[in-house]
Amino acid sequence: YRPFGTKYNHLAPMTDNITFATTSEWKIDQASDFLSDYGITVQKPPSFEEFEGQKWTKEPGGVDEYAIEIQSDSFEEVTEYKAYSASQRLDQPVIVEDTGVHIDSLNGFPGPYSKYAILTIGVDGIVKLMEVQSDRTAEYVSVVGYCAPGEEPRTFVAEQPGKITREQQFDPDNPWADALLNPIFSPHEIDDRTLGELPPDQIIELGSYPMKNSTQAFGDWYTSR
Repeated sequence: YRPFGTKYNHLAPMTDNITFATTSEWKIDQASDFLSDYGITVQKPPSFEEFEGQKWTKEPGGVDEYAIEIQSDSFEEVTEYKAYSASQRLDQPVIVEDTGVHIDSLNGFPGPYSKYAILTIGVDGIVKLMEVQSDRTAEYVSVVGYCAPGEEPRTFVAEQPGKITREQQFDPDNPWADALLNPIFSPHEIDDRTLGELPPDQIIELGSYPMKNSTQAFGDWYTSR
């Protein structure tokens, strides 16, 4: 993948400080925990405080202070461009992360459009689409992207296998209860419960938790290159 046809033939100098180009405080905190054993310090991007508490945009894709999010059916393509655009804007090494749910019987929908699907048809709309589907297998996908000035972007993918439940199951007091498809996604690792029923600390501890695995895959590559 070479944005705008540009080819890079060298690596930027390795640094122990990586900027997470996101407006999400909890993503930064999680990445810091997941990368702590690698000696990598995850730092907030400039002017981060301007975005604290910001709600999701209702547009499919968009532009924020740090990265351009294109519309694509490919998680990797979306993440590569986010990482590339953020590294160019900030002129420093960055990581980004994109997540969504791939439903097998819906040909991968909503996939990279998961956030937009929830903002439009909602979780109930996904449940409706799945009413006639006998195959309910799905995967929660996390893709971490890395790019530095002078480098091509790289992506690190992790999938959490599971299934879509026939109705919403969640704890209304759970702060992650309504995150994306959490109320209807049941990882194989936890039998018939959904992520909407599990508190955040238990979700993060799951061996299949995709953001942990994609972030640590980046850490493995970064520290061994």
